[in-house]
Amino acid sequence: MEAGYRVDLATVASTFGSSPRPVGSMAAIRDDGLMVGSLSGGCVEKYLVSEQRAENSTATLSITITDEEAKQHGLLCGGRMTLLVEPVTKQSRLPELLEQLQNNQRTVRQVELGSGAVTIRKAVTEDSFTFDEHTLINPLGSTHTLILIGANELARYCTEFSAAADFNVVVIEPRASFRDSWPLASPLPLDLMPDDGVKAYALDGPFSLVTLTHDPSLDDLALMEAMENPHCFIGALGSNKSHEKRLKRLTALGANPASLERINAPVGMPIGSRTSAEIAISIVAELIHYRALS
Repeated sequence: MEAGYRVDLATVASTFGSSPRPVGSMAAIRDDGLMVGSLSGGCVEKYLVSEQRAENSTATLSITITDEEAKQHGLLCGGRMTLLVEPVTKQSRLPELLEQLQNNQRTVRQVELGSGAVTIRKAVTEDSFTFDEHTLINPLGSTHTLILIGANELARYCTEFSAAADFNVVVIEPRASFRDSWPLASPLPLDLMPDDGVKAYALDGPFSLVTLTHDPSLDDLALMEAMENPHCFIGALGSNKSHEKRLKRLTALGANPASLERINAPVGMPIGSRTSAEIAISIVAELIHYRALS
């Protein structure tokens, strides 16, 4: 926009049949064909780029995906999709929205179809995506916090992969040498003891905890604190043998057997991973699976 291009913002408002992207998914289309975001397996994006709108108003657009097009883009069958397409202007309030999301604040963007007016507000637990003939309400931002204990190389990959999967990542690291060598600009590791970190960042909504330090004096503190919450995912790095020792330590600290059974260890799906990146993929895969079921 600042360079003089026209930009449309498209949001998946409803779907019927096969759809690889859920309602609320968004993409921005520039008038020269450049696109960011995703609405489907590719067929809808191709249509929007080739059929650039001439209208300068907010409107709905119904698109039918044929069975043949679906197969070309890896879908089982065709279907119908309704998009809300709006011209991006100052009224769209995107800078305000982006600032709130970058501050890890879950935010609702509400669009009035008739006027194109946009409202931005902080999301509450009850908010969910809704669309009718008059209003689209789209909650944006992560609904699930991931607390990582330890700022080592594995934590770096877990942070990158889980952030890409829409987790709000918090890294807790009380050891200065590990904080100082952390390679990512965001999030920065927090100088907190693990139990204090869990207390501070496991307050709002569902969360997962994964301990990665291999240091019982740190990992065990976080595990004991997280086991007080019956609704979180708890994962711990280490072999089966090291986990047996962990269970003995936690039992000595007063953990009850039912709580100990909630620890997923060794954390990560069994995919034959060896390197730090591969292990991180296995861990994030397990986190995504838990989030989908919770």
